[in-house]
Amino acid sequence: MQRKIFFNIVVVLLLGVIISGLLSARIVKKNLLSDIEKSLTTEAALVRELLGESLINNSNDIGIYVGKIKQTANSRITIVDVMGNVIIDTDKEYSEMENHAGRPEIAAALKGEAESSIRYSSTLRVDFIYVAQPILKGSSIIGAVRLSKPLYEVKNMLNSLYINVFIAVLIGIFVASVLGYKMAMNITKPIKEITYTASRIAKGQLDRRINITSRNEIGILADSINDMASKLRDTITSLQDKNIKLESIMSSMINGIIAIDNSEKILFINHVAESLLGITGGEISGKHLLQVVRNNSIDNYFKKMLKDKEFFNTEVNLNDSNEKILKFHANSIKQNGENGIEGIIITIQDVTELRKLERVRTEFIANVSHELKTPLTSIKGFTETLKSFDFDDKQDAIRFLNIIEDEADRLYRLINDILSLSELEQKKTKTVKEKIDIEKAVEEVLSVLK
Repeated sequence: MQRKIFFNIVVVLLLGVIISGLLSARIVKKNLLSDIEKSLTTEAALVRELLGESLINNSNDIGIYVGKIKQTANSRITIVDVMGNVIIDTDKEYSEMENHAGRPEIAAALKGEAESSIRYSSTLRVDFIYVAQPILKGSSIIGAVRLSKPLYEVKNMLNSLYINVFIAVLIGIFVASVLGYKMAMNITKPIKEITYTASRIAKGQLDRRINITSRNEIGILADSINDMASKLRDTITSLQDKNIKLESIMSSMINGIIAIDNSEKILFINHVAESLLGITGGEISGKHLLQVVRNNSIDNYFKKMLKDKEFFNTEVNLNDSNEKILKFHANSIKQNGENGIEGIIITIQDVTELRKLERVRTEFIANVSHELKTPLTSIKGFTETLKSFDFDDKQDAIRFLNIIEDEADRLYRLINDILSLSELEQKKTKTVKEKIDIEKAVEEVLSVLK
Protein backbone atom coordinates (compact mmCIF):
# COMPACT_ATOMS: atom_id res chain seq x y z
CA MET A 1 0.00 0.00 0.00
CA GLN A 2 2.87 2.38 0.80
CA ARG A 3 4.36 1.84 -2.67
CA LYS A 4 0.99 2.44 -4.29
CA ILE A 5 0.45 5.70 -2.38
CA PHE A 6 4.03 6.79 -3.13
CA PHE A 7 3.58 6.03 -6.83
CA ASN A 8 0.25 7.86 -6.98
CA ILE A 9 1.66 10.94 -5.25
CA VAL A 10 4.69 11.05 -7.59
CA VAL A 11 2.49 10.59 -10.66
CA VAL A 12 0.10 13.34 -9.54
CA LEU A 13 2.94 15.78 -8.85
CA LEU A 14 4.67 14.98 -12.15
CA LEU A 15 1.44 15.31 -14.09
CA GLY A 16 0.88 18.64 -12.39
CA VAL A 17 4.34 19.89 -13.37
CA ILE A 18 4.08 18.60 -16.96
CA ILE A 19 0.54 19.87 -17.52
CA SER A 20 1.34 23.27 -16.01
CA GLY A 21 4.50 23.49 -18.16
CA LEU A 22 2.65 22.59 -21.35
CA LEU A 23 -0.17 25.00 -20.55
CA SER A 24 2.37 27.71 -19.79
CA ALA A 25 4.13 27.06 -23.11
CA ARG A 26 0.84 27.22 -24.98
CA ILE A 27 -0.18 30.44 -23.26
CA VAL A 28 3.25 32.02 -23.86
CA LYS A 29 3.15 30.98 -27.52
CA LYS A 30 -0.35 32.35 -27.93
CA ASN A 31 0.57 35.65 -26.26
CA LEU A 32 3.77 36.02 -28.33
CA LEU A 33 1.95 35.32 -31.57
CA SER A 34 -0.76 37.77 -30.56
CA ASP A 35 1.83 40.46 -29.79
CA ILE A 36 3.68 39.86 -33.06
CA GLU A 37 0.41 39.89 -35.00
CA LYS A 38 -0.62 43.16 -33.39
CA SER A 39 2.81 44.64 -34.12
CA LEU A 40 2.69 43.55 -37.76
CA THR A 41 -0.88 44.78 -38.09
CA THR A 42 0.16 48.21 -36.82
CA GLU A 43 3.18 48.26 -39.13
CA ALA A 44 1.04 47.12 -42.07
CA ALA A 45 -1.37 49.97 -41.42
CA LEU A 46 1.50 52.47 -41.35
CA VAL A 47 3.01 51.07 -44.55
CA ARG A 48 -0.37 51.21 -46.24
CA GLU A 49 -0.76 54.85 -45.29
CA LEU A 50 2.77 55.75 -46.36
CA LEU A 51 2.83 53.82 -49.61
CA GLY A 52 -0.75 54.09 -50.59
CA GLU A 53 -0.35 57.54 -52.23
CA SER A 54 2.75 56.48 -54.16
CA LEU A 55 1.01 53.36 -55.43
CA ILE A 56 -1.98 55.41 -56.46
CA ASN A 57 0.21 57.93 -58.34
CA ASN A 58 2.45 55.16 -59.80
CA SER A 59 5.44 56.92 -58.30
CA ASN A 60 8.90 55.39 -58.79
CA ASP A 61 9.84 56.39 -55.25
CA ILE A 62 7.85 53.52 -53.73
CA GLY A 63 10.88 51.21 -53.63
CA ILE A 64 12.87 53.81 -51.72
CA TYR A 65 10.09 54.16 -49.15
CA VAL A 66 9.77 50.41 -48.76
CA GLY A 67 13.51 50.00 -48.16
CA LYS A 68 13.51 52.63 -45.44
CA ILE A 69 10.48 51.07 -43.77
CA LYS A 70 12.11 47.64 -43.94
CA GLN A 71 15.12 48.94 -42.03
CA THR A 72 12.89 50.38 -39.33
CA ALA A 73 10.29 47.62 -39.07
CA ASN A 74 12.67 44.65 -39.45
CA SER A 75 9.94 42.84 -41.35
CA ARG A 76 9.58 41.59 -44.90
CA ILE A 77 7.26 43.79 -46.91
CA THR A 78 5.44 42.62 -50.00
CA ILE A 79 3.11 44.77 -52.09
CA VAL A 80 0.80 43.31 -54.73
CA ASP A 81 -1.57 44.88 -57.19
CA VAL A 82 -5.24 44.12 -57.42
CA MET A 83 -4.50 41.01 -59.53
CA GLY A 84 -2.11 39.59 -56.93
CA ASN A 85 1.05 40.33 -58.92
CA VAL A 86 4.02 41.27 -56.75
CA ILE A 87 5.23 44.78 -57.47
CA ILE A 88 7.50 45.27 -54.46
CA ASP A 89 9.29 42.80 -52.11
CA THR A 90 12.03 43.73 -49.70
CA ASP A 91 13.74 40.34 -49.58
CA LYS A 92 13.47 39.04 -53.15
CA GLU A 93 13.36 40.29 -56.73
CA TYR A 94 9.67 40.79 -57.34
CA SER A 95 9.94 39.95 -61.03
CA GLU A 96 10.96 36.42 -60.13
CA MET A 97 8.07 35.91 -57.71
CA GLU A 98 4.86 34.11 -58.59
CA ASN A 99 1.38 35.53 -58.33
CA HIS A 100 0.22 35.81 -54.69
CA ALA A 101 -3.51 35.98 -55.28
CA GLY A 102 -3.90 32.44 -53.92
CA ARG A 103 -2.24 33.16 -50.61
CA PRO A 104 -4.91 33.21 -47.85
CA GLU A 105 -3.95 36.53 -46.34
CA ILE A 106 -3.54 38.21 -49.80
CA ALA A 107 -6.85 36.79 -51.03
CA ALA A 108 -8.60 38.13 -47.93
CA ALA A 109 -6.91 41.55 -48.23
CA LEU A 110 -7.91 41.88 -51.92
CA LYS A 111 -11.45 41.29 -50.76
CA GLY A 112 -11.14 44.19 -48.34
CA GLU A 113 -10.44 42.20 -45.17
CA ALA A 114 -7.36 42.43 -42.95
CA GLU A 115 -6.08 38.88 -42.48
CA SER A 116 -3.20 37.01 -40.84
CA SER A 117 -1.90 33.46 -41.22
CA ILE A 118 0.99 31.30 -40.11
CA ARG A 119 2.74 28.96 -42.55
CA TYR A 120 5.82 26.80 -42.41
CA SER A 121 8.71 27.67 -44.68
CA SER A 122 10.40 24.53 -45.93
CA THR A 123 13.29 26.61 -47.20
CA LEU A 124 14.08 28.34 -43.92
CA ARG A 125 12.57 25.52 -41.81
CA VAL A 126 10.70 27.91 -39.60
CA ASP A 127 7.14 29.19 -39.27
CA PHE A 128 6.29 32.64 -40.68
CA ILE A 129 3.49 34.91 -39.64
CA TYR A 130 1.83 36.92 -42.40
CA VAL A 131 -0.37 40.01 -41.97
CA ALA A 132 -2.04 41.57 -45.02
CA GLN A 133 -4.23 44.66 -45.43
CA PRO A 134 -5.92 46.13 -48.49
CA ILE A 135 -4.71 49.38 -50.16
CA LEU A 136 -7.66 51.53 -51.06
CA LYS A 137 -8.21 54.27 -53.59
CA GLY A 138 -11.35 55.81 -52.36
CA SER A 139 -13.62 52.85 -51.93
CA SER A 140 -11.82 50.69 -54.49
CA ILE A 141 -9.13 48.15 -53.71
CA ILE A 142 -6.05 48.74 -55.83
CA GLY A 143 -3.70 46.34 -54.07
CA ALA A 144 -2.53 44.88 -50.81
CA VAL A 145 0.40 45.23 -48.47
CA ARG A 146 1.72 42.20 -46.58
CA LEU A 147 4.21 42.09 -43.75
CA SER A 148 5.79 38.82 -42.67
CA LYS A 149 8.17 37.86 -39.97
CA PRO A 150 9.89 34.58 -39.08
CA LEU A 151 8.97 33.15 -35.71
CA TYR A 152 12.56 32.55 -34.63
CA GLU A 153 11.97 34.47 -31.44
CA VAL A 154 8.89 32.44 -30.61
CA LYS A 155 10.64 29.19 -31.47
CA ASN A 156 13.67 30.05 -29.36
CA MET A 157 11.53 31.18 -26.47
CA LEU A 158 9.43 27.99 -26.65
CA ASN A 159 12.55 25.84 -26.84
CA SER A 160 13.89 27.61 -23.78
CA LEU A 161 10.56 27.10 -22.06
CA TYR A 162 10.52 23.39 -22.97
CA ILE A 163 14.03 23.02 -21.54
CA ASN A 164 12.91 24.75 -18.38
CA VAL A 165 9.87 22.47 -18.21
CA PHE A 166 12.11 19.43 -18.62
CA ILE A 167 14.40 20.70 -15.86
CA ALA A 168 11.33 21.38 -13.73
CA VAL A 169 10.16 17.83 -14.39
CA LEU A 170 13.50 16.44 -13.21
CA ILE A 171 13.38 18.63 -10.13
CA GLY A 172 9.74 17.65 -9.70
CA ILE A 173 10.68 13.97 -9.84
CA PHE A 174 13.18 14.47 -7.06
CA VAL A 175 10.88 16.66 -4.96
CA ALA A 176 7.91 14.39 -5.64
CA SER A 177 9.94 11.35 -4.64
CA VAL A 178 11.01 12.93 -1.36
CA LEU A 179 7.61 14.42 -0.56
CA GLY A 180 5.80 11.34 -1.83
CA TYR A 181 7.88 9.06 0.37
CA LYS A 182 7.27 11.21 3.44
CA MET A 183 3.58 11.58 2.69
CA ALA A 184 3.24 7.85 2.03
CA MET A 185 5.00 7.14 5.31
CA ASN A 186 2.73 9.55 7.19
CA ILE A 187 -0.35 7.98 5.62
CA THR A 188 0.63 4.32 5.84
CA LYS A 189 2.28 4.33 9.27
CA PRO A 190 -1.00 4.60 11.24
CA ILE A 191 -2.66 2.25 8.75
CA LYS A 192 0.11 -0.31 9.32
CA GLU A 193 -0.33 0.05 13.07
CA ILE A 194 -4.10 -0.40 12.72
CA THR A 195 -3.61 -3.45 10.49
CA TYR A 196 -1.08 -5.06 12.82
CA THR A 197 -3.14 -4.41 15.96
CA ALA A 198 -6.35 -5.58 14.27
CA SER A 199 -4.63 -8.83 13.23
CA ARG A 200 -3.44 -9.34 16.83
CA ILE A 201 -6.97 -8.72 18.11
CA ALA A 202 -8.34 -11.18 15.54
CA LYS A 203 -5.92 -13.80 16.90
CA GLY A 204 -7.31 -13.39 20.40
CA GLN A 205 -5.02 -10.72 21.90
CA LEU A 206 -7.97 -8.61 23.02
CA ASP A 207 -5.86 -6.39 25.31
CA ARG A 208 -4.05 -4.87 22.31
CA ARG A 209 -4.80 -1.19 21.62
CA ILE A 210 -3.98 1.23 18.79
CA ASN A 211 -1.98 4.27 19.93
CA ILE A 212 -3.06 6.98 17.48
CA THR A 213 -3.93 10.42 18.85
CA SER A 214 -4.90 12.21 15.61
CA ARG A 215 -8.50 13.38 15.26
CA ASN A 216 -8.86 12.64 11.55
CA GLU A 217 -10.68 9.68 9.99
CA ILE A 218 -7.79 7.32 10.81
CA GLY A 219 -7.86 8.41 14.46
CA ILE A 220 -11.63 7.87 14.59
CA LEU A 221 -11.15 4.42 13.02
CA ALA A 222 -8.48 3.57 15.62
CA ASP A 223 -10.78 4.63 18.47
CA SER A 224 -13.60 2.55 16.99
CA ILE A 225 -11.37 -0.53 16.78
CA ASN A 226 -10.20 0.02 20.37
CA ASP A 227 -13.82 0.30 21.56
CA MET A 228 -14.75 -2.77 19.55
CA ALA A 229 -11.86 -4.73 21.09
CA SER A 230 -12.94 -3.72 24.61
CA LYS A 231 -16.56 -4.70 23.98
CA LEU A 232 -15.46 -7.90 22.27
CA ARG A 233 -13.25 -8.79 25.24
CA ASP A 234 -16.11 -8.14 27.68
CA THR A 235 -18.54 -10.14 25.54
CA ILE A 236 -16.16 -13.08 25.15
CA THR A 237 -15.38 -13.05 28.87
CA SER A 238 -19.09 -13.07 29.66
CA LEU A 239 -19.70 -15.88 27.17
CA GLN A 240 -16.81 -17.88 28.59
CA ASP A 241 -18.20 -17.50 32.10
CA LYS A 242 -21.62 -18.59 30.90
CA ASN A 243 -20.13 -21.52 29.00
CA ILE A 244 -18.16 -22.63 32.06
CA LYS A 245 -21.30 -22.47 34.19
CA LEU A 246 -23.31 -24.26 31.53
CA GLU A 247 -20.68 -26.97 31.11
CA SER A 248 -20.49 -27.39 34.88
CA ILE A 249 -24.26 -27.77 35.06
CA MET A 250 -24.34 -30.18 32.12
CA SER A 251 -21.44 -32.22 33.47
CA SER A 252 -23.03 -32.53 36.91
CA MET A 253 -26.37 -33.73 35.55
CA ILE A 254 -27.17 -37.41 35.96
CA ASN A 255 -29.11 -37.37 32.69
CA GLY A 256 -27.69 -37.05 29.20
CA ILE A 257 -28.25 -33.89 27.16
CA ILE A 258 -27.95 -33.68 23.38
CA ALA A 259 -29.02 -30.93 20.97
CA ILE A 260 -29.28 -31.45 17.20
CA ASP A 261 -30.29 -29.13 14.37
CA ASN A 262 -32.78 -29.80 11.60
CA SER A 263 -30.16 -31.64 9.54
CA GLU A 264 -29.37 -33.98 12.47
CA LYS A 265 -26.00 -32.39 13.13
CA ILE A 266 -24.99 -32.42 16.78
CA LEU A 267 -24.91 -28.95 18.35
CA PHE A 268 -24.08 -30.01 21.90
CA ILE A 269 -23.68 -33.21 23.89
CA ASN A 270 -22.57 -33.84 27.47
CA HIS A 271 -20.45 -36.70 28.75
CA VAL A 272 -23.41 -38.56 30.24
CA ALA A 273 -25.13 -38.65 26.84
CA GLU A 274 -21.91 -39.85 25.20
CA SER A 275 -21.67 -42.65 27.76
CA LEU A 276 -25.34 -43.65 27.41
CA LEU A 277 -25.19 -43.67 23.61
CA GLY A 278 -21.81 -45.40 23.52
CA ILE A 279 -20.03 -42.51 21.77
CA THR A 280 -16.24 -42.51 21.99
CA GLY A 281 -13.37 -40.51 20.54
CA GLY A 282 -12.76 -36.99 19.27
CA GLU A 283 -14.83 -33.89 18.87
CA ILE A 284 -18.52 -34.74 18.49
CA SER A 285 -20.11 -31.34 17.88
CA GLY A 286 -20.87 -30.63 14.22
CA LYS A 287 -21.00 -34.28 13.18
CA HIS A 288 -24.08 -36.03 11.85
CA LEU A 289 -25.92 -38.16 14.38
CA LEU A 290 -25.45 -41.38 12.40
CA GLN A 291 -21.69 -40.79 12.33
CA VAL A 292 -21.46 -41.25 16.08
CA VAL A 293 -24.63 -43.17 17.01
CA ARG A 294 -24.90 -46.22 14.80
CA ASN A 295 -28.36 -47.25 15.90
CA ASN A 296 -31.25 -47.09 13.46
CA SER A 297 -33.87 -47.11 16.20
CA ILE A 298 -32.44 -44.00 17.84
CA ASP A 299 -31.99 -42.31 14.45
CA ASN A 300 -35.60 -43.06 13.50
CA TYR A 301 -36.88 -41.68 16.81
CA PHE A 302 -34.79 -38.53 16.40
CA LYS A 303 -36.13 -38.04 12.86
CA LYS A 304 -39.67 -38.37 14.22
CA MET A 305 -38.87 -35.82 16.91
CA LEU A 306 -37.53 -33.39 14.27
CA LYS A 307 -40.59 -33.95 12.12
CA ASP A 308 -43.14 -33.45 14.90
CA LYS A 309 -41.18 -30.62 16.57
CA GLU A 310 -43.27 -30.95 19.68
CA PHE A 311 -42.71 -32.25 23.17
CA PHE A 312 -42.00 -35.95 22.78
CA ASN A 313 -41.41 -38.85 25.17
CA THR A 314 -40.31 -42.32 24.20
CA GLU A 315 -38.26 -45.27 25.36
CA VAL A 316 -35.83 -47.18 23.19
CA ASN A 317 -34.47 -50.65 23.87
CA LEU A 318 -30.97 -50.72 22.44
CA ASN A 319 -31.05 -54.53 22.18
CA ASP A 320 -27.41 -54.74 23.20
CA SER A 321 -25.76 -57.25 25.48
CA ASN A 322 -26.82 -55.24 28.54
CA GLU A 323 -30.40 -54.82 27.29
CA LYS A 324 -30.10 -51.11 27.97
CA ILE A 325 -33.32 -49.09 27.92
CA LEU A 326 -33.11 -45.32 27.36
CA LYS A 327 -35.89 -42.81 27.87
CA PHE A 328 -35.88 -39.72 25.64
CA HIS A 329 -37.56 -36.38 26.42
CA ALA A 330 -37.46 -34.03 23.39
CA ASN A 331 -38.39 -30.38 23.05
CA SER A 332 -37.96 -27.94 20.16
CA ILE A 333 -35.34 -25.17 19.95
CA LYS A 334 -37.09 -22.05 18.66
CA GLN A 335 -35.42 -19.17 16.85
CA ASN A 336 -35.46 -15.76 18.50
CA GLY A 337 -38.30 -13.59 17.25
CA GLU A 338 -39.39 -16.13 14.64
CA ASN A 339 -41.71 -19.07 14.37
CA GLY A 340 -39.05 -21.27 12.81
CA ILE A 341 -37.44 -24.20 14.60
CA GLU A 342 -33.67 -24.60 14.70
CA GLY A 343 -33.69 -28.15 16.06
CA ILE A 344 -34.47 -30.14 19.18
CA ILE A 345 -32.90 -30.67 22.59
CA ILE A 346 -33.20 -34.13 24.11
CA THR A 347 -32.66 -35.36 27.64
CA ILE A 348 -31.67 -39.02 27.92
CA GLN A 349 -32.33 -41.11 31.01
CA ASP A 350 -31.11 -44.65 31.61
CA VAL A 351 -34.18 -46.51 32.91
CA THR A 352 -32.72 -50.00 32.56
CA GLU A 353 -32.51 -50.68 36.30
CA LEU A 354 -35.86 -49.04 36.91
CA ARG A 355 -37.54 -51.26 34.34
CA LYS A 356 -35.79 -54.33 35.78
CA LEU A 357 -37.06 -53.40 39.25
CA GLU A 358 -40.54 -52.91 37.88
CA ARG A 359 -40.37 -56.32 36.22
CA VAL A 360 -39.08 -57.92 39.43
CA ARG A 361 -41.83 -56.16 41.38
CA THR A 362 -44.44 -57.48 38.96
CA GLU A 363 -43.09 -61.00 39.24
CA PHE A 364 -42.86 -60.65 43.00
CA ILE A 365 -46.46 -59.49 43.27
CA ALA A 366 -47.57 -62.45 41.17
CA ASN A 367 -45.59 -64.86 43.37
CA VAL A 368 -46.78 -63.21 46.58
CA SER A 369 -50.36 -63.39 45.36
CA HIS A 370 -49.90 -67.09 44.78
CA GLU A 371 -48.17 -67.56 48.14
CA LEU A 372 -50.89 -65.64 49.95
CA LYS A 373 -53.58 -67.56 48.18
CA THR A 374 -52.24 -70.95 49.38
CA PRO A 375 -52.40 -70.34 53.18
CA LEU A 376 -55.68 -68.50 52.86
CA THR A 377 -57.15 -71.45 50.96
CA SER A 378 -55.88 -73.84 53.64
CA ILE A 379 -57.25 -71.69 56.47
CA LYS A 380 -60.60 -71.39 54.74
CA GLY A 381 -60.76 -75.13 53.96
CA PHE A 382 -59.88 -76.30 57.46
CA THR A 383 -62.23 -73.75 58.99
CA GLU A 384 -65.12 -75.06 56.88
CA THR A 385 -64.15 -78.63 57.82
CA LEU A 386 -64.23 -77.79 61.50
CA LYS A 387 -67.66 -76.28 61.06
CA SER A 388 -69.17 -79.17 59.13
CA PHE A 389 -67.87 -82.15 61.13
CA ASP A 390 -68.53 -83.32 64.68
CA PHE A 391 -65.20 -84.59 65.85
CA ASP A 392 -65.31 -87.43 68.42
CA ASP A 393 -61.61 -87.44 68.56
CA LYS A 394 -60.29 -84.21 70.03
CA GLN A 395 -56.89 -84.88 68.52
CA ASP A 396 -58.21 -84.40 64.98
CA ALA A 397 -59.66 -81.04 65.91
CA ILE A 398 -56.42 -79.97 67.52
CA ARG A 399 -54.50 -81.07 64.43
CA PHE A 400 -56.73 -78.99 62.17
CA LEU A 401 -56.40 -76.01 64.47
CA ASN A 402 -52.61 -76.39 64.48
CA ILE A 403 -52.63 -76.40 60.69
CA ILE A 404 -54.76 -73.25 60.66
CA GLU A 405 -52.34 -71.64 63.12
CA ASP A 406 -49.34 -72.64 61.00
CA GLU A 407 -50.93 -71.19 57.86
CA ALA A 408 -51.75 -68.00 59.74
CA ASP A 409 -48.12 -67.81 60.88
CA ARG A 410 -47.03 -68.42 57.30
CA LEU A 411 -49.31 -65.62 56.14
CA TYR A 412 -47.86 -63.36 58.82
CA ARG A 413 -44.33 -64.17 57.66
CA LEU A 414 -45.24 -63.37 54.05
CA ILE A 415 -46.61 -60.01 55.11
CA ASN A 416 -43.41 -59.34 57.07
CA ASP A 417 -41.37 -60.32 54.02
CA ILE A 418 -43.31 -57.82 51.90
CA LEU A 419 -42.66 -55.11 54.48
CA SER A 420 -38.99 -56.07 54.59
CA LEU A 421 -38.74 -55.85 50.80
CA SER A 422 -40.34 -52.41 50.92
CA GLU A 423 -37.77 -51.31 53.47
CA LEU A 424 -35.00 -52.79 51.33
CA GLU A 425 -36.16 -50.77 48.31
CA GLN A 426 -36.15 -47.67 50.46
CA LYS A 427 -32.73 -48.66 51.86
CA LYS A 428 -33.97 -48.24 55.44
CA THR A 429 -32.76 -51.58 56.76
CA LYS A 430 -29.82 -53.92 56.60
CA THR A 431 -29.93 -57.50 55.42
CA VAL A 432 -29.94 -59.92 58.39
CA LYS A 433 -29.01 -63.58 57.81
CA GLU A 434 -30.25 -66.31 60.17
CA LYS A 435 -30.22 -70.12 60.22
CA ILE A 436 -33.42 -72.15 59.75
CA ASP A 437 -34.26 -75.80 60.42
CA ILE A 438 -34.74 -77.29 56.95
CA GLU A 439 -36.12 -80.58 58.34
CA LYS A 440 -38.75 -78.78 60.35
CA ALA A 441 -39.72 -76.64 57.37
CA VAL A 442 -40.15 -79.74 55.18
CA GLU A 443 -42.28 -81.45 57.83
CA GLU A 444 -44.50 -78.37 58.01
CA VAL A 445 -45.02 -78.43 54.25
CA LEU A 446 -45.80 -82.16 54.26
CA SER A 447 -48.30 -81.78 57.09
CA VAL A 448 -50.12 -79.12 55.10
CA LEU A 449 -50.23 -81.32 52.02
CA LYS A 450 -51.63 -84.36 53.85
